[in-house]
Amino acid sequence: MVVNIFKQHIELLTTKFNESIYAWNKTSIFIGLSVLCYLVPIFLIKDTNIWTTILKLIFFFQTIFGFLSDYLIPFIQLKTGGRKPTIIHGIDRLLVFILIITIIAITLVYLNFKYIILIIIPLYFIYKSKEASNKKDWDKYIINHILWHITGLLIICFILYKIQLKHKLFE
Repeated sequence: MVVNIFKQHIELLTTKFNESIYAWNKTSIFIGLSVLCYLVPIFLIKDTNIWTTILKLIFFFQTIFGFLSDYLIPFIQLKTGGRKPTIIHGIDRLLVFILIITIIAITLVYLNFKYIILIIIPLYFIYKSKEASNKKDWDKYIINHILWHITGLLIICFILYKIQLKHKLFE
């Protein structure tokens, strides 16, 4: 099952970039609101150089595209005739991928490998979210997708905090 979900994600990042695997005929404002939590790191990161500015922009755009992809676009589409492919889904997934790689990289540069293990927590919830989606289990999808957003944010904030303690954040 893990391999199938990984393959599905790679396919959604490449050949099915515009598609959403979520064929629900409803949306969740709670998922939309949980995406907005990704604005928090913007306020935690000091503007010390070009890299911190880029990281803040990644968080900003991830929040915008995540909200559009996970809530607003489906909400509008359902009001106007049903879900359709949109590039917003692909951009959201691509930005998440970039954000994960970026956090892993700065963690390795500024902290050490033991902190990377924390990424398993949000990845578990996105896995369970995709699994619930494939099984058409709306309630489990909602819970796991919200937990994906929240645990990812908490771990990122924890890592940024640890970096700030040790390095004054990218100085």
